[in-house]
Amino acid sequence: ENRPAREAAYQRFYLRTQHLVGKRIFVNLEAILKGWRASGGAIQGELDWGDLDFAHIPVGVLSQVYESFSHRADSRIARDTSVHYTPRTIAELMVEESFAALKNPAAAHVLDPSCGAGIFLVLTFRRLIRERWQHDEERPSTKAIQEILYKQLCGFDVSEPALRLAALALYITAIEVNGTPRPPRALKFPRNLRGEVLHRFGGEDNDAAKGTAFSLGSLGPDVSPDFNGRFDIVIGNPPWTRLREKPREEGEENAVGKSKTDELNKAFTEIGRRVLTSRGFPDLAKKYQNPDKNPDLPFLWRATEWAKQKTETNEAGVIALAMPARLFGRTSGVGFEAWRSVLRSVEVTGLLNCADLRKTAVWEGVDIPACVWFGRNAVPEEDHRFHYATPLYEQRPNERGRFRIDYEAAQSISIARVEQQPWILKTLSLGTWLDIEVMESIMDSSLTTLDDVWLAWDTTGDRTGKGYDKTLNNKQKPADYLSRLLDFRPSPGDFSIDYTSLINYFERYGRRTAYWPKTEHLYQPPLVIIPKAPGDSLHSPKAYLASTALAFSQSYYGYSCHGHPEAPTLASLIYLLAHSTLFRYFALMVSVSQGADHMIFTKQDFDFLPCPDLENLPSKTKSKIRKLAHRLEHDAKKPWDEIDSFIFHLYGLDDDAVQVAKDTLFSAASYRKAGRAALDRTITDTRADFLRTLREELEPYFDVCGEHAEVLEPGKQPDTWREPWFFLTISKKSEEVPFNPSLMREAMKVANQRGVSRIIVHAPGKRGLLLGLLNQRRWWTVTRARLCAQHIIRKHLGAFGLPETE
Repeated sequence: ENRPAREAAYQRFYLRTQHLVGKRIFVNLEAILKGWRASGGAIQGELDWGDLDFAHIPVGVLSQVYESFSHRADSRIARDTSVHYTPRTIAELMVEESFAALKNPAAAHVLDPSCGAGIFLVLTFRRLIRERWQHDEERPSTKAIQEILYKQLCGFDVSEPALRLAALALYITAIEVNGTPRPPRALKFPRNLRGEVLHRFGGEDNDAAKGTAFSLGSLGPDVSPDFNGRFDIVIGNPPWTRLREKPREEGEENAVGKSKTDELNKAFTEIGRRVLTSRGFPDLAKKYQNPDKNPDLPFLWRATEWAKQKTETNEAGVIALAMPARLFGRTSGVGFEAWRSVLRSVEVTGLLNCADLRKTAVWEGVDIPACVWFGRNAVPEEDHRFHYATPLYEQRPNERGRFRIDYEAAQSISIARVEQQPWILKTLSLGTWLDIEVMESIMDSSLTTLDDVWLAWDTTGDRTGKGYDKTLNNKQKPADYLSRLLDFRPSPGDFSIDYTSLINYFERYGRRTAYWPKTEHLYQPPLVIIPKAPGDSLHSPKAYLASTALAFSQSYYGYSCHGHPEAPTLASLIYLLAHSTLFRYFALMVSVSQGADHMIFTKQDFDFLPCPDLENLPSKTKSKIRKLAHRLEHDAKKPWDEIDSFIFHLYGLDDDAVQVAKDTLFSAASYRKAGRAALDRTITDTRADFLRTLREELEPYFDVCGEHAEVLEPGKQPDTWREPWFFLTISKKSEEVPFNPSLMREAMKVANQRGVSRIIVHAPGKRGLLLGLLNQRRWWTVTRARLCAQHIIRKHLGAFGLPETE
C-alpha cells in the first residue's frame, strides 16, 4: 500500500547486501533474472542470432558487442585481460598498409595472435579475396573463398566467447562475399574453424582460478613451434593492461599476489631475451628486462618468431601492431632500453603516434596514448630509417571516428638518431624540426645536467628529493629533528612563504616519528620547495624559496643548497628555472608525464635539464639571478617577460628560438583547457603575424629580382567563415591571383580525402600561389609561417617566375 516505503526498504536491503558481499552480487542476480548462462569463465546472455540481419550490420560490430558484454559481465577480468575492440578505421589502416608492403599479397598467410572477436581476421579475409580476384582476373569461387579461409588465416585467443564470435564473423563474411547462388547446401563449410583457423591457448588452466585474471595464452608454451616462420603478416591489437597485484575482494577466493605477477613478467622477459639471442644480440639479451610488467611488448617479440624470416626465397614478414605509446615514450631506464632493443633487432618501417587522438571517438574507451607500429621481420642495417607521423586532434573528424594523416608531413628518422636523442619522437609529436634545433641547443654537450651539477657537491644525494612520508600503516622511525621544524604549507596564490602562519610538525601531527623522515640536511636553507602538482595556471607559484629550515611532505620536492659555495645563487637559479617558460617547454618536449593528461612535475625532468655552470658565470649575471628571484618572490607585478628573456639567453638561445618555444607551448597539448585556444578558428587579428612573417621570409627572394612579395587574404572569407580551411594568395606586388570559391571547395574536398594539412594551387601564367591551411590557430603561428616559407622557397618559386632553388 505504501509504495515509497517499500522502495526505501528494498534500497536499504540491497545497500546492506552490497556492503556485506560486494557489487558483483548484482551481476549474478541479473544473470539469474535474465537467464544468462556461463561460458568460458564469464556469464553470457542468450542471444537469438536469427533476429539479426548482417546484410545491414557491419561484422566489426561483433567486436564491440564482445567488449561491451565482457566489461559488463565481469569487469575485473575484462580489464585485466585488456578486452578492447580495435576501431574499424584503425584496423583498416593497418591492414591496408600491411598488404601494400607485400610483393605477392594474394598468397599471404595472416596471423592475429590476440584476435578477440576477429575484426582483423575479417578485414584480411576480405582483402585476400580481393587480391585473389585481381590476381586470377575472375571472381573467386566458393571453393577458392573457403581455401583462403582455411589455409591463409589464423587467429589465437584465450577467450572462448571471443573465438565463437570470431568464427561467426568469418562464416558470415564468407557467405556475404560468395558470388554464387546461396542455397544452404551449396554454402556448407567443410570443417569447423576451431583447431584449424582459430585456436584457443590458455584460459581455463591459467585464469582467476590460479590467482590471476591474465593468462599467457599465445605467449605461453602451448603454442606449437610449427607456427614459427609461417606468416607473411602478423597483425593485431595485443593486451595493453599492466599486470597489477590485487588484494582479495570480499566474495572472491583468490587474490593476485606479487609473486604471481613477477612470475608472469619473468616469462615476458624470457621471450624478449630468447628473440634477441636468436637474432645475434647476446649483450642486449643479457640486460633486457620487460618494462613495468606490461604484456604488449612480448607480443611484438613473439610476432618476430611467427612471421617469416628473410631468406633468398622469402621476403621478410610484415608485422603491424596497435600498441600503447609507452613503447617509445621512455627516454631512460628499462623502458628505453627495451625500445632500443626493438630498434636494433627489428626493422621498424613506420610509427604512427596516436597520442593526440585519445579520449575521442577515434578509439572510444581508450584514454591512454596509443600508437600503431609497423615493421619487417629482419635485422635493420646501421643506417636504417623509418617513417614517423603524429595525427593531430581535430574535433569534427575525430567526432566521426576519423583522423588526418598527412603523409608529406611524415618524418624520416634514423634509428641511430633515436638512440642518441631519445626525446626526438616526443618532440616531433608536439612540435616541428625547428623544435629539434632548439632542443639541440638546450642539450648542448658543453652543459651538464642539474643532476650532475648537484651530485658534484652533494655526494650523498640527501639534500634533494621528496619530503617526509608519515604513512601510519608503515613502521615509524624516530624523527625528533623533524618534529621541531615548521611544517610548510603554501598560502594560496602567494609566492612568498608566510612563516607566521606555520606550525611545527609535532603540533600538526602530534608525534615525533615518520615512516620515512629523510635526513635533516634536506630541510636546511636556502631551500627551494617545488610542488609535484603545480597546476596549469602560467602565473601561479611553481616553487617557493625558504630562508629558514622547513619540513615539507612527500607532495613536494626539495633542493637544499646549504653548504654549496654559491648557495644563494644556486637556490635563486633553481627557483627561476622552475617558473620559466624554458623549463615548461623542455619538460613538454622530453617528459613522460607532461603532454599527457596530467601535467605532473617530475623531479627526473627537472634534474635532466642542462644547467649553466655557476663558477663560470660573471658576477653581474649571478647578481641578476638573485635580483630576479627576489622580485618574483616579493613584487606585486611579476617580471615574467624579463625572466624568460634572461633564462633563454642564459642558454644561448636567440629570439627566434624563444618564438619557436612559445608557439609550440601554445599549439601543443590542445586537449587541455589551457590549450583550447589553439583549436579556435582564426580571425583577422590571429592571422596577422603569420601573414607578416610569411611576407618577410619570402621578400629577399623577390627582392633579388627587383620585385616585392605580396601576401593577401582573398575576399569572401570573413571572420564568420566556417570552412575548415582558410586561403591566402601569394604573388608579386604587381600581380593578382584569381580566387575561385568553387575551385577552392573542390580543393578542400580532395585535401580532406588525402589527409593533407596544406593546399597549394599554382595560378595560371606564373602569377603566384593560392595557399590553403587548416583553419585552426595552431597552424597560423609565426613558427608555422617560417616553415611554410621554407617549403615555398624550396619547391614553388617557379610559380612567381623566380629562379628555382633546387
